[in-house]
Amino acid sequence: MSWWRSRWTSELQKRERHPLAFSPAFLALILLLACGSPASPAPAVPPKSEVSVPSEAAGLVAQVKAEAATRTGISADRWAATEVRSVTWSDGSLGCPQPGQMYTQALVPGYLIRLKAASGEIAEYHSSGTSRVIYCANPRPASGA
Repeated sequence: MSWWRSRWTSELQKRERHPLAFSPAFLALILLLACGSPASPAPAVPPKSEVSVPSEAAGLVAQVKAEAATRTGISADRWAATEVRSVTWSDGSLGCPQPGQMYTQALVPGYLIRLKAASGEIAEYHSSGTSRVIYCANPRPASGA
């Protein structure tokens, strides 16, 4: 056993004296440091708005983004309008009838607003003019749409 011990000690002494004799762990550390730290993931960016928002609907878009943020927990600035268009709803349900509810049977001008979150979630809102806005989980097409 003493022969192995003396050989091992002798090898260690040689490595300590030789300038290029580095341990594998030390070499791995140098390589990691030379490569730099891993790139931090890019922050998720809200999708670009694919539509121009009519000036009279700008307030509605801000309102529905705030409502979507409250409803989903996704920050309002993470939502982008992907569709904003003027529509005529066939009745007071604004294209989102609820079972057991009665609605005025008249044409209602308004807007259809679709939002998309940076996470991919989509939300649809319907309005009557520039006042009443509702979230529509199960939309029905607007007349003339």
